[in-house]
Order: sequence, then C-alpha cells, then structure tokens
Amino acid sequence: MKNLRSGQCRSSNGVDSLGSPRRSRASALMLMIWAIMLMSFTVGSTVKYIDFSVRESSLAANRFRALHLAESGAEVAFQNGVFASVDMEMPVTGTDSSITFRTDVEEAKLPVNYVTDERAKESIYSIFIIWGLNAEDATTAADSLADWVDNDSDVRPQGAESEYYQQFGIFNLPRQQPFSSIEELLLVRGFDKVAKAKPEWRDYFTIHSVGTVYIRSASKDVLMAVTGCSDADAANFIAERNGEDGLARTSDDSRMSVSQALQRLNVGADRYAAVSAILTEQYETRVAESIGRVGLLQVKLTLIGRRQDDGAITFIGRYEE
Repeated sequence: MKNLRSGQCRSSNGVDSLGSPRRSRASALMLMIWAIMLMSFTVGSTVKYIDFSVRESSLAANRFRALHLAESGAEVAFQNGVFASVDMEMPVTGTDSSITFRTDVEEAKLPVNYVTDERAKESIYSIFIIWGLNAEDATTAADSLADWVDNDSDVRPQGAESEYYQQFGIFNLPRQQPFSSIEELLLVRGFDKVAKAKPEWRDYFTIHSVGTVYIRSASKDVLMAVTGCSDADAANFIAERNGEDGLARTSDDSRMSVSQALQRLNVGADRYAAVSAILTEQYETRVAESIGRVGLLQVKLTLIGRRQDDGAITFIGRYEE
C-alpha cells in the first residue's frame, strides 16, 4: 500500500508500466530498421541515377564523335579528284571507330522541279511506263506533278489543282512552287501508284539539280526514259561507260561526249536535238553520304553541294540520320 501511495505502479511481472525497457528497445530497433531501409532506398536510387547519367553522357559523347567522323568523311568527299561512287573508307585512330563515305551526282537523276518543261515531263512520264504503270496512271502522275510545281490554277488534262485536293479535306495543296522535299512527291495525285510500282523511286528523282541529266552517271532507267533507247542499248552503254572495273565514275571510265553517247544508245535523228538539250557532260551538284561509327552507334550525314565558278562550294542540303 505504501508503494501505491508513493505514486509508483508495477505490472504483474514486476516491470514498470511507465517507460518499459522492452518497449524502448523495440522502438529503437524499429527506428533503426526504417533508417536502414530509407538509406538503402536513397543509395540505390542515387546509384541508378549516376549509372543512367554516365550512360547518357557516354551516348552523347559517342554521338558527337560519330557526327564529327561523318563530317570529316563528307569534307573529303567534296575535295577535287574524289569521284568514286562506291563506298570508300578512311583510316581512323581507334579500333572502335570508322568512316565510310560515297559520292554521287544529283544530275544523274531526273529533275522533278523542271517537270513543267515538256522534255523533262516526257522523261518522267517515260520512267513511269518503264516501271510498269499504264498510260493513264503515268499521265495522271506526270500532269499532277506539273500542276504542283507551276504557279497557276489551270488544271492539266489529267492533273490536279486545289479542287481535287479539297474533296479530301486538304486546303493547302498543291504548293504552286518547286518541291522543297523529295517526300512531298507522295502527296501528289497518282504518285502513290508510282511508289507502289517502284519502292526505290527516291533514287531516280532530285529536287537539287540544275535541270540536266549527267550522261556519265545516269542509271539505266533514267537513260531509257530520257533518250527512248532500248534496255539492251542502255545496258551496253553503261558497260562501256564504266570501263574494265565495271564501276561508275572511277579512273578507267570512258569519258564519252553527249554526241558519242547518243550514237551508242542508237538515238534516232528525229529525237537527237530534243534529247541532247537535256543531257550534259558536266555536273554541278554533288551529294556526299558519310557514315561515322563509334562502337555500335553510327551517324549518317548527307550533304548536297554545288561548286561555283571560283571553286567554292555552296551547300544546299544537309540531312542527319
């Protein structure tokens, strides 16, 4: 009774009910466990963040290096005397890096922005026929290309002006100006059939040339479309043009003039004047495709440039992939 009066209270097992040592130890242990868990979570998150940051920085650094290598290859490709159209490699310090580049000529393709010229339009129509389109579909695509490029609203017989596109809810076509991107051709009436017939159609058209076709690099299909020659005549001409190594634009190529080329292509006298006005022995616009690789990462850089009379190069297109 004295102990109770003195304000002290004991539990049945003899331990103070206030400030129990067991409960204090349990609380401290729980706090410690929670602290350890919190520290583990924080440290784990920090480690993951650092690892992600390091990988991201490494990818950015490798991409920068790959782009620099690609730019180096493109710079070499535009030097005088570099004419090879096959893949070329440059030595690079470091076993994990490489540069591969190739050059080509834009004038080897059909100049689609000159489609309002009847001679160019005839060539474009002809290549559609070569690719298997019927006359109606080929005419529709060619006329619609011309309607897109010209600056008037007059509709060609099988072409397309704004009224055609508006019925599909499109109110800003055609552009009434030259194509600014080769991909725009896919928006033109009837060109979907061209793309279906020839998935590689992009290799045969250019928006960057000066309107002529370079006889020393033009493909078989382009030669047939421009000159009206046969498949066999075009194949024989290319074999002679490429020389013994069989590669285009290398040192052993036959440097034929336009008149010599037309003779070998068996172009008739009735077409000679019209065809010779399109073909050329000189080119002005070069394209360089350069790939820089660092490890498994690579950057492809495409530069299109035109050499001026003073030897300087004006770049008119740059694309990165």
